[in-house]
Order: sequence, then C-alpha cells, then structure tokens
Amino acid sequence: MKTQNNSSEDIASILGSLPLFANLGPEELAIVAKYTARRRLPAGELLFREGGRSSSMYIIEDGEVVLSRGEGEEHADVAGFIKGESFGELSLFRDSRHSVSAMAARDTSLLYFPGDDVTLEEISDRHPGICAEILYHFISILDGRIRDVNGLIAERTPWLNELRGKLYTDRLTGLLNRTYLESEVASAPHTLPLPVSVLMIKPDDFKYVNDSFGHDAGDAALIRIARLLAEKISPSFTAARYRGDEFTIIMPAVALEEALGNAEDIARMLYNMDISDILGGERFNMRVSMGISAFSGKSDDESGFMKKAHELMHAARKAGGARIHTDYITEFIKYE
Repeated sequence: MKTQNNSSEDIASILGSLPLFANLGPEELAIVAKYTARRRLPAGELLFREGGRSSSMYIIEDGEVVLSRGEGEEHADVAGFIKGESFGELSLFRDSRHSVSAMAARDTSLLYFPGDDVTLEEISDRHPGICAEILYHFISILDGRIRDVNGLIAERTPWLNELRGKLYTDRLTGLLNRTYLESEVASAPHTLPLPVSVLMIKPDDFKYVNDSFGHDAGDAALIRIARLLAEKISPSFTAARYRGDEFTIIMPAVALEEALGNAEDIARMLYNMDISDILGGERFNMRVSMGISAFSGKSDDESGFMKKAHELMHAARKAGGARIHTDYITEFIKYE
C-alpha cells in the first residue's frame, strides 16, 4: 500500500464537498487538509480487515472500495463506495473493531483523515474549535439519518422497496450487484425455474483500457458492457455486476448445453461491441474468459454453484483466456 502526504488545496476542496466538513471555512479546511493523507490501492488490496482497528474516515478520490463481511462461503459484500463518497466517519469518534473488511474493487485513490502519526485527540488539543464543529455536525448528520430510517419504517413498503433497490443496485453500472446475487439467487436458487445456469464473465485485457486511457475510460467501458448485457440478453435472464470488471448472467430454466450456446453468443457480442468513442478512436475487440455452473435442484449443489462458476471463469482466464470453462468441457470462443 502506497501512502502519500498531501496538504494541497485540492484536498481542502474535496473535504469541503463532504457533509461532515461543509460548515468549515477555507482556513479551517486548510488546517484539516494538513492532517489528511492520500493512499493508492491496487485492485484487490485490503484497506482494512474485519476485526482490525483504525480511527480514520476515508474519501474516495477515484476508483471503488467494497465493504464485505465474513470469509469463504460466508463472505458477503455489504456496501460499495465510488468517487466522491466517504465512509468510516463513526471511527473518528469511537475506539472499536471494524465489523467489515474494506478492499479496492479496482485501482483506487483515497484520502483518509486523520492521516498517519496523528490522532483526532491530538488535533483537538491543537484546534479545539474545529474539532468541536466537526463533532457537532456529525451528531446532526447522525440524528438526521436516524429520523430518515424511522420515517422509512413508518411509511413501510414503498420506501423499504426503494431502499432494497438501492441495496441491490450497482452504483456505477445500474445493474444488480453481488449482494443481490448472494442474497436472492445463491441462497435460494430453487425458487427459480430449474435448472438454473449461472455465467461468469471477465474481460481478458481490461487492464489495457485502464492503463492506456485512464480509469474514467474504464468506467465508461464497464457502463457500456452493462448496457449491452441488459439490452441484448433474453428478458428471462438477469444481468449483474459481480465485482470490478466481472459480470454475471443468471439463466433460469436453462440447462448447461444451452447456457454454453448463450455464452458464446454473449462473447461474440462483447467482442464486436464498439467502444472506439471511449478510447479516442482506437478499435478494441474485447475478448473474455467465462465460467458456467448449473443448479439442477439437488441439495448438494445448491450452496456452491455460483462460487463454482466464478472459479471456472478464473481457470479459463489462467489457461489463456478467450474460452469458456464448465465442469465438463472447455470451449474455445470463435469470434468470427
């Protein structure tokens, strides 16, 4: 994990856009910025682990951080944060262990306050007025959130459905997210028309897009993939963003052989997708690695069929990409 200390005006500007610091003036923001640091995390790196301690809040400058709970089969994503959003404010004012882990879903730059080698208590000793203002505003925000939650409960179904929709929606692409897959599909596949096939998709060369054209271009490409999947797959299928550049298609009432044919069609569709407008005119044919697993209705394949598809996808990628792995065969994708 790389750490950089920064006291530049851009940090003060970012802090000033957050509700917690909205009441601070320019001079006060400049002081807070002096105690704020910047980190860059490559995709897949942990920011902090469940059960660990920290006393900082975090602000996403660029990229995405996912909060998750548990490990292995008990693992579940509980929240995601993208550019301009913050989390961990409560850690500023209490000494407790993290109830979740935080990991960069893709290459991410973030700010954290307080930075290294300083505590909020020490800052309060030096600048009591600023810290009192931050604490007061935090209490006001918390009180507002409590009232909002009470209002949601009181109004019941419409608001709760909206909240559920937000919980299950990926903020970047607008597709359903991993929380939905694990809560509604993996936990109860027998509620869907059987057999249920799950297809996992990962572009083979997406790093080239991010490295050559920047993460804004990468985000735009992910949005384009999501839109194509949502518009072109069968209305009975469900498209979701699993994490990072990984996508999932849930295919109810589709056996493995038919799912394989659908996967080939989707692979060719992504290969022929035109994103040259995102890449400054450069043509880019997107090859993908895919994994397919199916749930037939037997209790012994219920819990792990989605995890299996994810493992098969990574096996396809490790084997060289541009192929589909199932439990039984490997199919090389024919793009022409």
